[in-house]
Amino acid sequence: MRYLIDNRDNNDPAVNLALEEHCLKNLEDGHQYVLLYRNDPSVVVGRNQNIFQEIDSRFVEDRRMPVVRRLSGGGAVYHDRGNLNFGFIQKAGSGRLQDIRRFLAPVLRALQHMGVGAGFNARNDLVAGSKKISGSARFSNTHRVMVHGTLLFDANLQALSRALNPPAEGLLTRAIRSVPHPVANIRPLLDRPMDLIDFKQRLLALLSRQMGRMKMLSFNDRQWERIHQLAADKYRSWDWTFGRTPDFSIVKNGQGNRCLRIDVHRGKITAIADLASSNGNGIWHQIEKQLTGTRYERSEIEKALKDGQLDLDSPSISVEKLADDLWYN
Repeated sequence: MRYLIDNRDNNDPAVNLALEEHCLKNLEDGHQYVLLYRNDPSVVVGRNQNIFQEIDSRFVEDRRMPVVRRLSGGGAVYHDRGNLNFGFIQKAGSGRLQDIRRFLAPVLRALQHMGVGAGFNARNDLVAGSKKISGSARFSNTHRVMVHGTLLFDANLQALSRALNPPAEGLLTRAIRSVPHPVANIRPLLDRPMDLIDFKQRLLALLSRQMGRMKMLSFNDRQWERIHQLAADKYRSWDWTFGRTPDFSIVKNGQGNRCLRIDVHRGKITAIADLASSNGNGIWHQIEKQLTGTRYERSEIEKALKDGQLDLDSPSISVEKLADDLWYN
């Protein structure tokens, strides 16, 4: 049997990621499941990525755009309501089920049927010509495998470009960085004009034609309570989103000829030093002691500095300037 999962028109990225995890852990074996949903403007990063290496923090924070970490690997992606996100879930086990292209082939054929000259690139992205129109990732446990991704239907490509534009230098980490690729929206490539709702319905019809008729699967209120609790406890939590960031160091030039190095472990500051030895490190020993264990966030750094009793050796040095010096963006 094949099922289309009802997400109750949720547009919260944390809820939709929690829904995916709930489905992976609780659905009955022996069936195929399809999930389609849209998210409000947000950035979704891979399981093992360094967020600071992937996003423009100032742009994202200024627009109150949530950053959420998903279960699967792969690169960072931008979501908004111009994207249609998809997920395929079924029983794991055979090598065939681990082939990501087998999952994506129905989507590819549906796009081609709608007039889009789409194909795969070497990284298993869906592309039209030289431009990426869909990225995907895979996650599996001992029971099930999920391939999920996003279709750039009519996304805000300017916001996408800004959000996924981190500072070019100064971050030292072993985390795997996203591979930049020119992107395009699907809407202008279709064989006839349609909005996203029409596109979703046509995609569903074409998927059903290839995969077989789908029956709607809805969860009850009690199950939805568990999904929302998982979203709150995990996908909106600092520990999951930022605390899982691989260890990294920031090296940047600060005011007064400073060359600062900030070491971060599990999202929290562990060491600070001024590498320009001629500046002396007295004040930085104080700052390091004050900030060790502080979350590496601009607001948390400033708060910790204000709470401390720092003996600043110059009236030109302010807590706000120090926080700016210590912050990556």
